[in-house]
Amino acid sequence: AMAILPDKLYEYLAAQRPILSFGPQGCELGTMLERAGAGEVFDWNDTVRLKERVLQLYSDYTQSRNMAIDNRNIDGRVLQYTRESETVQMSELIKEIIKK
Repeated sequence: AMAILPDKLYEYLAAQRPILSFGPQGCELGTMLERAGAGEVFDWNDTVRLKERVLQLYSDYTQSRNMAIDNRNIDGRVLQYTRESETVQMSELIKEIIKK
């Protein structure tokens, strides 16, 4: 997977709103969004699927006036991607490497 992550990703995840992004299929961003249930990555030329998703999100919004991601487990899945959590994971990895 390609490791391209925008700096604002953590803030976007904290907002708990659907994230729509463009990039190559299989990229790290897409994997994170899928795991967190927080959004999707679209290929630059996938205008049909993007349009369908935007219209679905708009329809959901007009019916409920709520853009929050509708998932009971979203907090736990998103929290694994906070800067603090990522720092702890990196620290543990470094400690593991140093032990070898």
